[in-house]
Amino acid sequence: MLYAIYFIYGLCVMFYFMMSWLFYRKDKKLLSRLVAVMMFVIGLQCLKDLFFIKPFTELDELDWMVITAADMIVVPLYVFVLIELCSPATLGRRTIILHELLFVAPFTLFAITKDIVFYYAEVLEAAVYGVSYAVWAAFAIPRYHAQLKQRFSYTENINLSWLRAIFFSFLFILVIWIIDCMEANYAI
Repeated sequence: MLYAIYFIYGLCVMFYFMMSWLFYRKDKKLLSRLVAVMMFVIGLQCLKDLFFIKPFTELDELDWMVITAADMIVVPLYVFVLIELCSPATLGRRTIILHELLFVAPFTLFAITKDIVFYYAEVLEAAVYGVSYAVWAAFAIPRYHAQLKQRFSYTENINLSWLRAIFFSFLFILVIWIIDCMEANYAI
């Protein structure tokens, strides 16, 4: 069982770093850079998790909460990708840094103080942040679809079902993640 876990994590690390490299090399557009950074961060998180798989370490619930809190810093990156897909060229560097700091600050405070309030604040923040942008995207996708139809005369091939699929995938991942974060532990 342990070998299967390492094998799967190894595949994940390889996939995320390779996708990060491919998107980084694709072009210099913000969307490609955001996806590259998101894939790189997720790859680092998978790599980090390799060091905490049993039987090498025995961690208590608080330690698992710190590890889980570190994973939450990727939530804004998912949102940035969604924003850049629905509303291209509206994200600025200042917005990206500010939104990312909203997740880095509670994680850092929790990692330093081990005060559980910061963990649950970050979980609540991720839930509110994700739901807020889910509502935003529910309106932004149809608005973007309408804009595309206004710009182009031939609209037969304009289909944003792929964008809706990405949106629902992000929402599904967020819901599963929030549920998992409420019970942060590891048992094999």
